[in-house]
Amino acid sequence: MEIVGECIYNNPPVLVTPSKPTPKLALYLSNLDDQRLLHFPIQYIYVFTGTLDMDTLKVALSRVLVDYYPLAGRLRASNEHDGKLIIDCNSEGALFAEGFLPGLTARDFILGHAKPHKSWKKLLYKDEEQSFVCTPPLVVQVTHLSCGGTILCTAIAHCVSDAFGAAHFLRAWARAAMSEDSELAYPPVEPCHDRRALAPRCTPRIAFAHPEYTAASGGDDASAVAEASSRLFAPPLSPVLSRPEIH
Repeated sequence: MEIVGECIYNNPPVLVTPSKPTPKLALYLSNLDDQRLLHFPIQYIYVFTGTLDMDTLKVALSRVLVDYYPLAGRLRASNEHDGKLIIDCNSEGALFAEGFLPGLTARDFILGHAKPHKSWKKLLYKDEEQSFVCTPPLVVQVTHLSCGGTILCTAIAHCVSDAFGAAHFLRAWARAAMSEDSELAYPPVEPCHDRRALAPRCTPRIAFAHPEYTAASGGDDASAVAEASSRLFAPPLSPVLSRPEIH
């Protein structure tokens, strides 16, 4: 379903910062996180037939960002690691936009979701002049519909969080929004932001023998290398089908 029209923004987006002081540090990104193929956001869409209270969402987000403080930081190129990306945990804040899309109802969007259309990206605020690195790791847009419904759309930088981590964050945000107390309605899963376990060794070393890379010098060593190579490069196993004999 193609969404007709453009989203109307009566006010510029705001930055939602953590409600309490958070660690000020440069967070290491492993080589797995800092792949160029991961330089895109994980996007989620939630459709509600009723309205959402903006103050409640912002206050809850501010509380949750205390634990998920990397999402309130900014991606930076490290001067020490040849431009490798890091997260500058500076509490600058997540981008929160509020818009209105006339002519679209929650029912129409849900029914038309069976045939997705790229026009759904109108529901997510984006500055075309900003690159992936300059865009905040967390972007949120709440779009009000003509039927009184609401669409909540989020974009989380993939190099900051995978889908599993994003799901934990969204659940924590939902719990905070449903709780009127300073504490969450349910004990949250404490996130772990230490990625040094995925870092390469400072001094690479070979922990065990690799016969496939050993030069054959004759004798028993050559036989062992040949045997190892035959196993490494052997054709994959394939099932043997027995056929009944025809008489």
